[in-house]
Amino acid sequence: IWRTTGWRIPLNHFPHWIKGQTSDTDRTLYSTEGWVQQIQSQCFACKDWLINYDKYKLVNGLEIDALWLPHKLVLVNATTNSQLIIRANKWLNN
Repeated sequence: IWRTTGWRIPLNHFPHWIKGQTSDTDRTLYSTEGWVQQIQSQCFACKDWLINYDKYKLVNGLEIDALWLPHKLVLVNATTNSQLIIRANKWLNN
C-alpha cells in the first residue's frame, strides 16, 4: 500500500482492526447489536486513522465457535484526506 499510495497504515494494529477488535486505549463506538461500529485508535502510529465497520455477518454459523465479523471496513485518514475500503467476501478458519 505504501508503494502504491504513499499511505502509512500501522500494520501492527491491522489484524485487530480487520476483525473489529479494540484495545484499551481505543475510542470505540458500538452498534445497538453490540458490534464495533467505529474505532479511533490512540496509538502514536495510528492516531490519524478512523476505522468504520459495516455489514457484519455470522461466520461458522452452525459451529460452536461461530462469531460475527465485519464484511466491510472503511479506513479514513484525516491527515491525508484519504480512505481505504476493504470488503471481505469470505472469512476462512485457520
